[in-house]
Amino acid sequence: MKTMKKSLKYILVTLVMIPCMLLLSACGDDNNDQKELKTVYDANFSTQESALSVFSDLYGSVQYNEESDTITLNKDDVYATGPNTYFGETDRNLDWDTDGMIASIRLNIVANDYEIGEGFNYTVAVNGNDGEYVSERFIYVRKYAEGVKVGYIYNGSSDEINQWATSSEDAKVLADGWYTFKFDFHKNSENIMKVTISVIDSNNQTVFEVVDAKLNKPDDSDVNESDVSGLRYGWFSWMTVDSIECSELTVQVID
Repeated sequence: MKTMKKSLKYILVTLVMIPCMLLLSACGDDNNDQKELKTVYDANFSTQESALSVFSDLYGSVQYNEESDTITLNKDDVYATGPNTYFGETDRNLDWDTDGMIASIRLNIVANDYEIGEGFNYTVAVNGNDGEYVSERFIYVRKYAEGVKVGYIYNGSSDEINQWATSSEDAKVLADGWYTFKFDFHKNSENIMKVTISVIDSNNQTVFEVVDAKLNKPDDSDVNESDVSGLRYGWFSWMTVDSIECSELTVQVID
């Protein structure tokens, strides 16, 4: 009898839990991590011609590394900035997908390449319906006495870079190695645009993450999903380290 009661209790608990689990699965966060993805842009680093066309040389310069099929991004000494990419689009607009878009870049971090205070700032921007810039968010990498750190910047001006990069307690030290910097743009339940920025190591472990950072228009109002027409650029908007090696640049959407 006791065994039968335990079995009935187990069945009842299971019947209650299954719908709850299904509900949680259906109503999880708005990020695209657990969804099937399709690549809509994949930079080709297999030849010098294709590799050198990925980033604009408006600022800094780009070098092709034939042996490794990678590129080296070099800083612009005059403007303390670096190369930028339009994700293969000549009109500076990779058309928006209503389910969201994930822009990722894979970079090699080597602490000995940096002097104290040197680093870079990488940002991905979105366009408004008029095809012009509307908003962006930044992540920084900078060397401190304790090592090379990664952190999040709300604003990318020079003053803000210095303020946030030196005061952010959430910044994490990075060991030498390859890291994927991922910008997951998505809308919440109210169609307000958010971005989750993740830094993922070569073991596929997330070592730093900012979840659902808010996107703002220049007037500080919310960016609605209906305001966005596409991705504008990825850009090393601040760069004082001499060079950074890059092996991948992709954009993905929900399949």
